[in-house]
Amino acid sequence: NLVAAAVTAAKADVAIVIVGYTAEHEGEYIPGDMTAGLDGRDADGKPRAIGGDRDNLGLPVEQIALINAVSAANPRTLVVIVAGSAVLMADWIDKVPAILQTFYAGMEGGNALADLVLGTANPSGKLPFTIMRDASHYPFFDMDADSITYGPLHGYTLAESQNIVPLFPFGHGLSYTYYTYNDLQARRDGDTISATVRVTNSGACSGREISQIYVGFPNDVERPHKLLRGFASTDFAARETKTIVFAIKLEDLRYWDELGHKWRLACGGYRVYAGGDSRAAETLSVDLAITE
Repeated sequence: NLVAAAVTAAKADVAIVIVGYTAEHEGEYIPGDMTAGLDGRDADGKPRAIGGDRDNLGLPVEQIALINAVSAANPRTLVVIVAGSAVLMADWIDKVPAILQTFYAGMEGGNALADLVLGTANPSGKLPFTIMRDASHYPFFDMDADSITYGPLHGYTLAESQNIVPLFPFGHGLSYTYYTYNDLQARRDGDTISATVRVTNSGACSGREISQIYVGFPNDVERPHKLLRGFASTDFAARETKTIVFAIKLEDLRYWDELGHKWRLACGGYRVYAGGDSRAAETLSVDLAITE
């Protein structure tokens, strides 16, 4: 009942709206002849298929209506998204001050959520995908197709190739503190690129940061603008600075040469990027020349 939810939210200091999906919306596909005894019937009263791919990247309309009603009644509304993949949010994101995606947290998910909301724990998770502003920004998808051909770019590599600014970039994640990156250095050391970056917890509370290292390729080779080639999870005290060390194997920079039918390492100018997500990494980079 939207009216009752709005009335309750108006009386609260903070409102929390939990939305998202169940196994009926996404997950392993179960055909109708195997769902006997489960909830859900089709128009003829027969067991219907559940799961499989979503047919909509947004939230169900009734959940969006709930977000709108509660956030209108209480400006201090937190939306918690239960989902295993990206959810489009452009229709309602400007109406709420805070969003938390918990994925499928399991039986202790409620306790974990309470710890995060109350500040007992500091969020440190990062997105393993890119959240676009519109479904058209993702590769074309036809859930009824028998076959489909995709190019090599997807997620952040596709967005960067098309100059699309996502709603939330790959690797994005917030916490109750914030981190600054500086003094990125990279050199070749035999068959490895050794890279270091200084990361500072610039806030007043302790936390954990997932630092990311990306590599861009010589312009004479058709490759993504950059690719993630390492990450490190590091605990920080308040105001603490640490040097994060990465070792990138040259083997992981090779590409498949279709004409030569083998993996090749392109020679030339590379660029190494570091940051807290794929877009933030664009602001800190160094050039590195590599030859065989």
